[in-house]
This record gives sequence, C-alpha cells and structure tokens, in this order.
Amino acid sequence: MIELEKLPCLETIWQTSLDWQPNETQQKQFQQLYEEILIGNRQLNLTRLTEPHEFWEKHLWDSLAGLSGLGIASEVEKQQKFSAIDIGTGAGFPGIPIAIVLPFWQVTLLDSTRKKVNFLNNLTTKLNLKIFKLSQVEPKKSDRILYIEKLTIWLLFVRLAMRLFVRNMLYLP
Repeated sequence: MIELEKLPCLETIWQTSLDWQPNETQQKQFQQLYEEILIGNRQLNLTRLTEPHEFWEKHLWDSLAGLSGLGIASEVEKQQKFSAIDIGTGAGFPGIPIAIVLPFWQVTLLDSTRKKVNFLNNLTTKLNLKIFKLSQVEPKKSDRILYIEKLTIWLLFVRLAMRLFVRNMLYLP
C-alpha cells in the first residue's frame, strides 16, 4: 500500500480561529478520514481537494468553522446531546468532522447517491463514530420533511455562503 501524506496539525490556527484544538484521538480520526477519502476518491469522485493542506482547510476547518458561534470547547465540555443533519452530504462534510469533534451529538447524513451512502457507512464504522445515522433520500421525497422535523438542529451548509463567511473571517483584523 502507498504511504499517504500526513495532514498538517495547525494547532495555533485551530485555537485562534475556533478557540479549540483537536485532541490526539480526533487528530488520528481526521488523518484516517483523509486517507479513507483519498482511497474512496479513486472510485467515487468524492472530492477534488486531495492535497493535505487544502483538505484540512476546505474540508476540516470549513466544516467546523460553522460551529464557531456555539463555542466548540464549551460544547465539548457540556457534552449536551443534539441531533444534527447534513443534507446532501456528498463525501461527509461537514457532518463527519462535526461527529468527530462532538461525538455525543447524533449526526445524520443524507445523500441521494447509494454508492456514497455505502462508502460513508463503512467510513463511519472505521472511524468508530457511534451516534451516527446514514440515509439515502431522493431529493423530492415528501417523507424527508417529516424525518427532518424530528431533528433538533439542522446543518444546512450552503457551500458558497460558507466559503464567503470563512474567507471574510480570515481577513478580519
């Protein structure tokens, strides 16, 4: 098997931007996530971002930046249970990084592609993510609304809006 590159740690950026740092277990899960995505990418076209620093910034950091208003460190400390949903998850972003950081949340990933759902099911098992649900849902199914209404928090990330928000945060004084 080919040796894959390591993700950058960037503890200072985690700390200054999100007031939080991944622990050793989370850092290992992020690395495993990266490696599994690269392997799965060969067959499923999961992401075009395969360089370690790009992957860290665009997938890991962007996924968690949306939670910065909650105060990730205080959420980890409180261990308050929430339900969250990632609709149109694709390769599992932002849902999987959130489940790694907040393992007591029940995170549901929805995607319409059966192959991706199967890949993510195997991936979440390998990452040892316990409080996790995966579902294949066709975009126009009306029963999706009933299912979604049962969840406490919605993680509806519109990538363009998120990128603009993140970019603006990076350039603030």
